[in-house]
Amino acid sequence: MDSFIDVSQWQGDIRWGLVRSAHRAVYIRHSDSTRKDDRYHYYIGGATQAGMICGLYHYARPEHDSFRSCIKAVADDAKWTDMVWALDIECTPIRDYKHTLHQILWVIDTYKPVIYTGMGYLSRFLYHDRGMYTDLIAGINRSHALWWAQYTMASKPTVPSSLIPWTAWQYRAIAYPKYGIPAGSCPGVVGPVDMNWCTSIDSLRQTPRGKTI
Repeated sequence: MDSFIDVSQWQGDIRWGLVRSAHRAVYIRHSDSTRKDDRYHYYIGGATQAGMICGLYHYARPEHDSFRSCIKAVADDAKWTDMVWALDIECTPIRDYKHTLHQILWVIDTYKPVIYTGMGYLSRFLYHDRGMYTDLIAGINRSHALWWAQYTMASKPTVPSSLIPWTAWQYRAIAYPKYGIPAGSCPGVVGPVDMNWCTSIDSLRQTPRGKTI
């Protein structure tokens, strides 16, 4: 079992040499809709210099008109990284579930990213329309891999049997004192950070443009 962290601009200054002493891989937020993460280039440069395996993720807002152009930009930048890029689907549809579903399935079938999600997001489709929920599950099962978010003290997450087995599991983020769940922490990062287990980092690897593995 491998471990990795994922970060965005909210982590502030990061001492990547210390991070590398605890984890060999990191997913870095590329963008939130059309807005590039303020520290994306800084983080990619620092993590790469420290010898870390790097991937990027995009916080998706599929209802936005600019969604497809955002995805193209993400996919283009991801060609230079070490891991298959991840589509973070957790933003609740505001108006149009059908359009949101259509956009997500388009990304999966066009680019085959890693899908980051959790039951909190999937259940919104389940309660809205069971047929859409079934289609979303089928789409996720066509993706490169499932990155499941569930904060628990258990030794493994609970994933619906209809989904492909998880490849990555985000098990820590901010603290949830009510449930006895501490915040994630990592050398070189001040404050809470997202912590993840992975069945194998190699299962997320790709050959970056201009490099060989």
